[in-house]
Amino acid sequence: MTNNKRVRNVTRGFSMKFKQAVKAVDECACVWVVYGETVRDAKLDEVIRLRSEQIKLHEPIAMAELPGVVFQEPACAASTAGMRRALVREANRLVAGVA
Repeated sequence: MTNNKRVRNVTRGFSMKFKQAVKAVDECACVWVVYGETVRDAKLDEVIRLRSEQIKLHEPIAMAELPGVVFQEPACAASTAGMRRALVREANRLVAGVA
């Protein structure tokens, strides 16, 4: 199938590029009447049915967080965090002119 072939929308009476027709069918907005030649607008009940079929075909989304797993900061990071806070306090005193 060439990319520059025109596909006719029989519902609304206009033509579109083949890639646009394929995208409309993939998004469940249109249905092929004759593949590569004509499409028609999908009815509401067809859209709902087609989208539910698409959802069933996709694998489920992975969970963002694993249940029961909690992040704990490493022990070496806790000591460096304390040193960073001390350095920030000292820098603030120096800038404020208290040091």
